[in-house]
Amino acid sequence: MMDYYRIEIETETNRTARALRALVPHARLPLDKGAVQIVVAGPATDGLAGQCLLSLLVHLLARMKGIVSRVSIAGPVAVSRLPSVPLNGVRLDDSLSRFLSRLGGPRSDFHTEFHVGQDPYADVRVVIGGDGGESLLVGCDAWRALFGSFAVRSSWQDETPLGAYMAASIAAAEILKRLIRINFGLAGDTEIVDGAFSLLNLGVDERASAGPSVADLELGDVAIVGAGAGGTAALYALASFPRLSGRVTVVEPGVLKESSLGRYLMTDYEQAHDHVHKLESLRRFIGKFAPSLALFPEAKPWHELAPRRWGIVVSTVDNPEARWSIQRSQPNLILDGGVVGTIYAVLRVVPGGWCLECKHPPNPAVTFVKRAARWGLTLDEVKLRHRDRVPISRSDLLRLAEVQNRPVETFLSLEGVAFDRVPELTECGETPLSISVPSQAPVLPFTTTAAGVLIAAELTKEICGLGSPLNNYFDHDLRHRPRAARHRFKPSLPNCGFCSGHR
Repeated sequence: MMDYYRIEIETETNRTARALRALVPHARLPLDKGAVQIVVAGPATDGLAGQCLLSLLVHLLARMKGIVSRVSIAGPVAVSRLPSVPLNGVRLDDSLSRFLSRLGGPRSDFHTEFHVGQDPYADVRVVIGGDGGESLLVGCDAWRALFGSFAVRSSWQDETPLGAYMAASIAAAEILKRLIRINFGLAGDTEIVDGAFSLLNLGVDERASAGPSVADLELGDVAIVGAGAGGTAALYALASFPRLSGRVTVVEPGVLKESSLGRYLMTDYEQAHDHVHKLESLRRFIGKFAPSLALFPEAKPWHELAPRRWGIVVSTVDNPEARWSIQRSQPNLILDGGVVGTIYAVLRVVPGGWCLECKHPPNPAVTFVKRAARWGLTLDEVKLRHRDRVPISRSDLLRLAEVQNRPVETFLSLEGVAFDRVPELTECGETPLSISVPSQAPVLPFTTTAAGVLIAAELTKEICGLGSPLNNYFDHDLRHRPRAARHRFKPSLPNCGFCSGHR
């Protein structure tokens, strides 16, 4: 029998715990030291960029339950919340407090405390504007995330939220690195002291281009496939433009689960624990914060949509088959986002460069590979059982129940069924049973958010004709500072079936 990954029972923090263990193998939640002080200095909260930076940074830290135990804010935060900041409430500090209260409930293992004022016992200190001293100094403008000496170039009044949201994502990763050092005495990853990163030209430091403040954005023929953490992060960023209008189609068949609370920016405790449909969560958010955007939800997989030629398709799905289907539908532009651990990557499909099939080459045996993972068998065993139509035995069901982490009684109706019939019975809607292996990849919210913000920036540049569009591929490991070398063209693979047929 092959080694297999046993499906975990979904909780609010099981993905967070696995992501932390990937960085520090012996780490366990909660961390002993997890208090974060954010000091807001100067005029940062007078403008939209500053308020967006602060609100998303608090947002991301609060979702890192068990890692961050307390968030304190000092400085001028008892100010009016600007309308484009996606929070409920009149005053900024009250709105943040109300937001954090909706992230916990009676079934939460960990809660993140929120405090307005100085915290003399804070483990990590962040300064937004002003003099950072020994603290992490963060700033932003319309398109740039700014750190250290670059933060003095901040433009808090800019109305484009993209630089603010990328700054918050990188800052949250920096806070985690500092908490790892403090809790475990590890300093293997370089902490950012100074730096700048521009979403306008993907340049760094002195080559990070500033850009115009964009307040009006109209979406046209855009489809977002996958309302998961990355797709909703892109929509969250777009919804923070002061005047977002137009229409967007969102394609998503799935529902929320407990672990969604750790990374879905639009989701609260009740929605995650009630397993509401992802599109319903999105509908509520857009209706509240971007009412001028017409949302067209499609609660089905992409391949079930009526065929048509799309303008722009954003791919934030979590399986290669869906990506192949998107590529073969041949929209005018594809933007694809993905994350692995602390690495986020965005692909913009351009002529001669990588397509989605280059990125995920089709594997004729992929169905059998997945079936082997579902049953805890080797690939050869699965193929043999399928060919010989071997009946499912009780021992098969016991092993299946172990892999699926579910009671064996769930699968008893499969006993005696020929193995080659099981996929039809469990994957094609003929019974409510499912023996799929869901994605339970370790995920931290700042990684998926960074991917979504980069996608939102590429959409904005495309629609407004601004800056330098991504020339095929960009990736960034948030354990390190952004580097210009991560932006590159990747020639299409010689053996890519899709590219070969369209050269």
